[in-house]
Amino acid sequence: MKNNHKRRFQDVDHLIQLRKKAIPNKGEYLYDYKLQDALKKRDTYSKEEFKQKFKIDFEDLPISTNTLRALKQRKFIKMTEIQRCVIPHALAERDILGASKTGSGKTLSYLLPLIENLYVNKWTPLDGLGALIILPTRELAMQVFEVFKSLNTYHILSMALLIGGKNYQYERDRITGMNVIICTPGRLLQHFEESPGFDANNLKVLVLDEADMMLELGFWGPLKAIMNYLPKEKQTMLFSATLNQTIHQLCKISLQNPESIFLHEKLATDSNEQTDNVMSTPNKLQQFYIVTPIEEKIDVLFSFIKSHNKQKIVIFVSTCKQVRYLFEVFRKLKLGMLLYELHGRQKQDKRTAIFFTFSEKKAAALFTTNIASRGLDFPKVDWVIQFDCPDDPSTYVHRVGRTARYIAGGFSMLFLLPSEVKFIDKVKQKGVEIKQKFLNSNKQLTIKQTIQSLVSENIELKYLAQRAFISYVRSVDINADKEIFKLKEIKTDLLAESMGLVQVPILTVQQPDESDQEDKPEKKSKLQKLKEKIEIKKQMAIDQNKPIETKKLKQISRESGFDKFEGMKAKTFDFEGEFLKRKPQQEIEEEEEELEQPKFVTSKRQMKKVKADGIFGGRNKVFFDDEGNQITAEEKRRQEILEGQQEVLQKDEDRTLKYGQKLIEHAEDDKANEKDRIKQKRLKKKIRMQEVQEEY
Repeated sequence: MKNNHKRRFQDVDHLIQLRKKAIPNKGEYLYDYKLQDALKKRDTYSKEEFKQKFKIDFEDLPISTNTLRALKQRKFIKMTEIQRCVIPHALAERDILGASKTGSGKTLSYLLPLIENLYVNKWTPLDGLGALIILPTRELAMQVFEVFKSLNTYHILSMALLIGGKNYQYERDRITGMNVIICTPGRLLQHFEESPGFDANNLKVLVLDEADMMLELGFWGPLKAIMNYLPKEKQTMLFSATLNQTIHQLCKISLQNPESIFLHEKLATDSNEQTDNVMSTPNKLQQFYIVTPIEEKIDVLFSFIKSHNKQKIVIFVSTCKQVRYLFEVFRKLKLGMLLYELHGRQKQDKRTAIFFTFSEKKAAALFTTNIASRGLDFPKVDWVIQFDCPDDPSTYVHRVGRTARYIAGGFSMLFLLPSEVKFIDKVKQKGVEIKQKFLNSNKQLTIKQTIQSLVSENIELKYLAQRAFISYVRSVDINADKEIFKLKEIKTDLLAESMGLVQVPILTVQQPDESDQEDKPEKKSKLQKLKEKIEIKKQMAIDQNKPIETKKLKQISRESGFDKFEGMKAKTFDFEGEFLKRKPQQEIEEEEEELEQPKFVTSKRQMKKVKADGIFGGRNKVFFDDEGNQITAEEKRRQEILEGQQEVLQKDEDRTLKYGQKLIEHAEDDKANEKDRIKQKRLKKKIRMQEVQEEY
């Protein structure tokens, strides 16, 4: 055992000497433009001098043979720009603050020095926790874990993956013997607080990857709590695709005199450029956008996927419910290619399986949310489609970064509504080049009627469509950037029709407060008058020693219209319990008494029937039912809706009877088959028993 230990770490002393000779000066980074100048002067140096001064390949670094073998096995020969700048300083055990474009090789730039620094310290499973790698999402943690496992092939470091959705008890029983832990913030903090015997007193290296995303997801509190469990003397490497004020705050509590390595093109050309405005997309990425009406978006997406069904595509949408709806609809339309869905509502095992399955496919389409927009490396993605407008330019940059990774090329397409075109100006202000494409009407397919027939036949699909509609409208309404996301300009009736819905789902949409309106003084004065009126009546009652009862106050409020004015900050539409903001029960009851529910038009034919007062057929038009009773236009419309629902139920009942009849017809055959199966099973058991008896 001792001999094996000596042989395993036999080159450590030699590596330490090489490191001392190869320590770079602070602020000395081999950028691409410096490398080009160095290659021009290559003849002026000897081969060894050039390798020592300009480290281009992995074999030029002072690293162990075990790591070099693993790198060659994965065909990693030359370093990328971020790797050339970070790894020499990280091997010198300096703190790192790094920012570069997505897909540039950040993962390897911190994994390699992490392994080497533990190797030089002769770290074994008996030494406990030596390194922590904290990432924002489970999928990204799994991806980094797989890369680390391949680099650790010829080392003896024990490693663990700690993410939510896994068996906590199983992790707690084994966590104390781990050398390297790759985890998400929430799960790590849970183990620090609840797992006995788990500590990080010997920690040597801490890595925070995709730090900006961790802060966006609300992990600022857990990160600060985790820092309290870590020793002050350690090497910390923090990486982020974008830099802003919150990142600088995190740097203050985690980094000590770091090497700041910013590889965005703007910073390379202009040192005065502010870091929070820096965004950069892959060089070999071609970016396009199209402007399409909301009722044609699904048709355009279907046509695009149909014409690119031999390629690998990632489609981003705003909400989980949209992912579910689009996946189910497109699966029923049979596009001729593999389809997958990935979102936060799935169980962890399913998310993991989909992630690895899609990664292995050469041609497939993945519907997903922003859960897959950061750090995840799907190999050889040809197209990234952003079906909905991103929240901000930063989200756009991270989404398109799923393609054109490392040295590969790729394309991206952004779908915009006419009201969202201003988003392009914001993206271009960040230095992103994007070109407009125009639709070819001759090649565009229309599937609106097909979707409507699918939705009408399938109750589950109809439910998904309604939920997707509500979640999309809600995402637009709650978005803070009202210059781009304008709910009033979205034609909800056309959107519902394109999703196969006969009627527009009714929901509550938050309206701006009266304080933001131009007519604020007028509304305030009316409100004040009503309040004064109630106060006067209260005072009169007190003077006369006649207290006003609560019911009477409500009556005064209703008569004056005060309750209507006070409670109507939101349009009141109710649909199957779906609300953007729940309202008090009292307010709902009063509205049911006083307010008329809005009526929605579902077709052009009905549009012609709507009068100026908003009621079908007008208030004065009279209808009679089958029994000769007089009914209003609205009551007639409700009867028609109920008849339609009964017709759907009747179809379902007929279908059930049909399948029931088939079961009755084949009942005798099924019974006979079951008898034969049981008979064969008994015969096999009897033969087995006879064989056992013969042996004894």
